Amino acid sequence: MKRYTSSILQVLANNRKTSYLFVLIAIVSLSVVLLSNTTGPAKQNNLVTGAPFNSSQTCSKSGCHGGGSFGGSITTQLLDASNNIVTSYTPGVSYTLKITMGSTTAPKGYGFQTTASTVSASTNINTWGTLITDYHNQAVSGRNYVEQSKRLTQNIISLPWTGPATGTGSVIFYTAGNLVNGNSSTTGDQPVNNSITIAEAGTLPVKLLYFKGSLQNGVAVLNWATAQEANNKNFILEKSLNGTNYSIVTTITAKGSTSTGYTYSFTDANFFSKAFYRLKQTDADGNVTTYNIVELKNAVTSDYRISIYAHAGGSYILFYNGLQQQKINIRVSDLTGKMLYAYNTTANQGDNIIQLPSTIAKGIIIVTVTTEDGKRTSAKLGIMR
Repeated sequence: MKRYTSSILQVLANNRKTSYLFVLIAIVSLSVVLLSNTTGPAKQNNLVTGAPFNSSQTCSKSGCHGGGSFGGSITTQLLDASNNIVTSYTPGVSYTLKITMGSTTAPKGYGFQTTASTVSASTNINTWGTLITDYHNQAVSGRNYVEQSKRLTQNIISLPWTGPATGTGSVIFYTAGNLVNGNSSTTGDQPVNNSITIAEAGTLPVKLLYFKGSLQNGVAVLNWATAQEANNKNFILEKSLNGTNYSIVTTITAKGSTSTGYTYSFTDANFFSKAFYRLKQTDADGNVTTYNIVELKNAVTSDYRISIYAHAGGSYILFYNGLQQQKINIRVSDLTGKMLYAYNTTANQGDNIIQLPSTIAKGIIIVTVTTEDGKRTSAKLGIMR
């Protein structure tokens, strides 16, 4: 802005009588250019949602905004009337599209632009509800874009949306966000983009008959079967030792499309005393469906014991592992809680011998062993040298 103003002042100095009108027009025009997108980019025919029908254009690619670094991020979620996140919509039912822009450094304001279309044919979906005065619905080239009507101060945007008619199929929301520094220029801002796909309820590509598991010879065997599949991409099997934190065990390519269904199986040889398994399915449009959780555990309580013995002037921890081979963490402290020794290793089934460092002096110590299946065993032991 300063560069443009300096040029205008120079013109004014050289042509005092003839340039006043020109300078006034230039200043007004420049202000309009710099501030126009504060009332919505679609009003200026700037379409930056990243959608294929926008030539995948974003602010980052076009350079209309940039240079800022607020640690920005953007997420979009579809919520039902109870504010639950949904992955499928029911035709005719009201929902809320929630847009959240996060940052590590707070910007001066926010802007956004979002549009909805079918996944299959990119058909415009204009089922937006009544908007508050901060937002408007702008039609450009036969498509509808919801965006800000002024620079926003809030980072969370809630938009009413209704599920389209039966048979519409999966809908995708393309959303652009802008975290701005408020300098009335396009510099120093950070644009962000994302998209989410929402399936039509009742048209999910997979009908699951069951997902179950069993223990066979110390390993976990998971089985599931479908009654039918359509555009099914893969199944993701996840595992957790505490029922909360899951990680991927395997990804299995699906049958794809079949009217007669298919049976799947996976054997987890890394099963210990207890585990939770969760099954997810991904279709060709990227929609993810999560099924029930299966819990497997040994009928007999795990048997762990800790003792200590001395041999040839050295002291050793004897740890009995009642399960199959697994990773363990050993921590040794004195009676005040001061840490003396920590060690990670793998314990075989049965007795395991771990030598203690010679720096641990004679006296009483507390040994704690935490196993991979989440069990912690402690013992107060005496070192004799």
